[in-house]
Amino acid sequence: MVIVSFDGMRPDGMERALAPTLHRLRAEGTYALHAETVGDSSTLPSHSSMISGVEVEVHGMEFDDFRPEREFIRVPTVLYRAHDAGLATAMFVAKAKLRHMAIPGSLDLWSFPHWSCPRVARAAAAYLPTAPPGITFIHFEEPDGAGHRYRWMSRQYIDAIARTDACLATVMAAIESRADRDRVLVMVSADHGGHGRRHGSHSPLDLHIPWIAWGARVARGDFEAPVRTTDTGVTAMAALGLPIPAELTGRVVARALDPGPQADAGDVPDAGASDASDVLDAADVLDAAVSDAADAVTPPDGG
Repeated sequence: MVIVSFDGMRPDGMERALAPTLHRLRAEGTYALHAETVGDSSTLPSHSSMISGVEVEVHGMEFDDFRPEREFIRVPTVLYRAHDAGLATAMFVAKAKLRHMAIPGSLDLWSFPHWSCPRVARAAAAYLPTAPPGITFIHFEEPDGAGHRYRWMSRQYIDAIARTDACLATVMAAIESRADRDRVLVMVSADHGGHGRRHGSHSPLDLHIPWIAWGARVARGDFEAPVRTTDTGVTAMAALGLPIPAELTGRVVARALDPGPQADAGDVPDAGASDASDVLDAADVLDAAVSDAADAVTPPDGG
């Protein structure tokens, strides 16, 4: 199970960019046409909701910078739950503030090699070919940095998505080198969009995000049912066979866990599904092991 986040990537930016890996994963997988992040469309609040399955007011990461005195997210993440179940867990990130999501005891590997995606991708690609069963979270910073510096949807921003797509290609090559690659589920999304040189508002330009799931079990094609960033972590829990607590607000995106041919039309397993047939209610379905980065570098811009 691999979750990849393109920080600050808007769906229309993805579509406009020269991004063959993103476009391949969309064509070979499933893509949510109506995916949104949480109302606080900023990096730390959104990523915390992405990997915990709950809203910002529940997980407590309402700020968006590194504050050591605030310690860690106050609810279990999917990585915490996976590690508790004996699965391998790893995070490769490009911003120090995401350390707040690395609950002590939840990770086998924490890596903040650099803000640049080639460095992050190389670190992840060195781990993935032989990684034990479990979950890996990968974060790329460049689209957000370019948006803050040059404006969202500028030429430089689109180019940053293209460069980051090349980093995703490095990660995918590592995943596809595995003998068990047909058992790997990859979800690619973003924490927020942006407009002008900012984000963090309730504007659709800030809230609307891409959401792709790719893997042998995924039902192919774009779909209309709404997806929220909280659904990502809950879908990961379902893919890993973990119990999903009823208090989580995220839902399972059933198309990412296609049970067979009957799912081609958007059906979901018979588990009390609602009219939004591509998603299911969740109720239905820093410690010694974490090393500090030796050469961490502050990203050039962004939040």
